Amino acid sequence: MENKKMMSLRGEQKHYVVYDPWVFRENVSRQEDVSNFLSSSGSLESYHVERIIAFDCGCFNTGGAGGFCADCVMEGSSGLTCVSCFSHCCMEGCGRPMCLRHTYFNYREEEGINLRLCLPCHKRESKKLLIKKVVRFLFLPAN
Repeated sequence: MENKKMMSLRGEQKHYVVYDPWVFRENVSRQEDVSNFLSSSGSLESYHVERIIAFDCGCFNTGGAGGFCADCVMEGSSGLTCVSCFSHCCMEGCGRPMCLRHTYFNYREEEGINLRLCLPCHKRESKKLLIKKVVRFLFLPAN
């Protein structure tokens, strides 16, 4: 029996890309390859490969791409983050896109909610909270 090279008759490639608005390019988030060839016995066979590419957050296609983290992009990575890890700063007027690694949580006791903030907004909110605590402490009536 001879060892013959398999000659591909037809191939397909599918790339699932996400457009990166920070650097104006596309990043591949998933790729599928199909090769059709004749086997040594003369039958038509197909070879399927699906490549799943990890997002910068470390997840593998958990619901698809969510967006690009501004801080990750500034650090030099692509910043592509999955849907479950991606969010925007919830401070009014900010809306900075961010991943879980660059997220800071501030708990607001009055409202009973956890705010998901970017670093600059987190610093501002922490200062406000500290000032409120100091003012309450200084002007608390003595019993």
